[in-house]
Amino acid sequence: MTEEEQRELALNGPGGIGIRAKGYRLMDIAWVLIACAVGWMAWELKAHAGDSDKQSAAIVKSITDANSAIVQALKEQQAVAKESNAETVRVLQRLTRTQAEANCLLDPLMKNRADAREFCKRVSGRDER
Repeated sequence: MTEEEQRELALNGPGGIGIRAKGYRLMDIAWVLIACAVGWMAWELKAHAGDSDKQSAAIVKSITDANSAIVQALKEQQAVAKESNAETVRVLQRLTRTQAEANCLLDPLMKNRADAREFCKRVSGRDER
């Protein structure tokens, strides 16, 4: 072995913790460090993917909970609107029948009839019998 291959590489960190490599080529040490860095990045990526799955599920749940209140309010509003529309239809039907009865009474042929009012009620459908 040459003198270059016998050199020692020492890395010291805080608190006196460190590593020493003796008799290795510098590139071999670099490959080990690169492999460790790639492994650490893969582990971090996997941990991040797991965290983001949990966060995505939490976001979807919160959106679903928020939307369920809106959906319930819209259903209640729809029921009120349907009831209001039904009442409006009944009122319009009554007005239509009243208008038909008024038109019948204004007919010149009805002026000489004694039972014109009862006849027009029956014809217009306002008769409650």
